[in-house]
Amino acid sequence: IVLLPETTDSYFSLTERVYALLKYVDKFYSYFYFMKVDDDTWLVANHLINLISQLPKERLYWGSMYTPGSPVVRYTAHRWANPQYLKETNTHYPAYASGSVYVLSYDVVNYLVAPGAGMKLKIWKGGPEDASLGTWLSGL
Repeated sequence: IVLLPETTDSYFSLTERVYALLKYVDKFYSYFYFMKVDDDTWLVANHLINLISQLPKERLYWGSMYTPGSPVVRYTAHRWANPQYLKETNTHYPAYASGSVYVLSYDVVNYLVAPGAGMKLKIWKGGPEDASLGTWLSGL
């Protein structure tokens, strides 16, 4: 468990918390892959190890992809609503991996947290963190 005191523990701050976690992991750990898993998701370890051993070690963004991206939820009271995204772009997110499980290679995480990257990324308050990640990586 990692405590991130600069973030708020709320579903609506999930995008900020995931970004803070990426920065923390990149700063304090040596790793090949970063995996984000929801607390209500079950993984089968031997299948996971077999799968990961076959994945590329660079430029990897893996998960259950929504392609093309799902529609942006317009109903602002919905927990997946992202009114800021609607103001800035079209009605659908770019392709992205479902937030229940996704894997990023070291170089992809490093790209996201490089000095100044946070200024370029749109880190929305509220809205789905998995779609935000897909938006951040859509230019790669």
